[in-house]
Amino acid sequence: RRDVQLTFNHQRRFGKPFRNAKELIDGGEIGDLERIELTWGDFFDTGSHAVDLCGYLNDEHAAEWVIAQLDYRTEDVRFGVHQENQIFAQWEYENGVYGLASTGTGSGLTDAAFHVRGTAGELKIITEDDATLAVRPTGAEAWESIDCEGDGLHGPNYHERSIAEVVAALREDRESELRARNAINTAEILFAGYESVRRRGRVDLPLEGEDNPFEAMVESGDLTPDDAM
Repeated sequence: RRDVQLTFNHQRRFGKPFRNAKELIDGGEIGDLERIELTWGDFFDTGSHAVDLCGYLNDEHAAEWVIAQLDYRTEDVRFGVHQENQIFAQWEYENGVYGLASTGTGSGLTDAAFHVRGTAGELKIITEDDATLAVRPTGAEAWESIDCEGDGLHGPNYHERSIAEVVAALREDRESELRARNAINTAEILFAGYESVRRRGRVDLPLEGEDNPFEAMVESGDLTPDDAM
């Protein structure tokens, strides 16, 4: 409203594993995008970055609905906020592409942090210190590895790349790739997932409500980790 650029530092999207994956998707290497499967980390802490990356790979489309269930049997508090132990969540973007997250005990859903499926192939991203990106057309037996030039989960230099993008956007009088709208799209999926657990049903977006449903369920006793009792 005040013509001030508001950005949110989801810096991992500047890593070559994700930039290269986006180029492959945009170039039609796996056909039309159908589903992004996520097994990296969790749904709220690292999940903020992981779900942002799903949005990045899908051209920043907003989600239309989210449905989820979670488990919280062992207390886990990070930065003063409760964090679930395991979650299974599904959402659909406005362009018909699906997101699927299976974390914690369910992270074995696929052998990659991100498994991206299209109408003519698939690609996967394994986020270790030296990340692996591979692509496989439909019908092919072998995966083709794509060189990510040493970029991994945390960098190097991801923060510096983020800063350069924000400065360039200001100088060019354009919206930054790190604009708040993209971060809101991500946050809606996360909080709608928790709201789905509270409602025991699908949540249609835009999301209404002002609390953190997960925190509220812990405070009310609906979620009671064993070692916090």
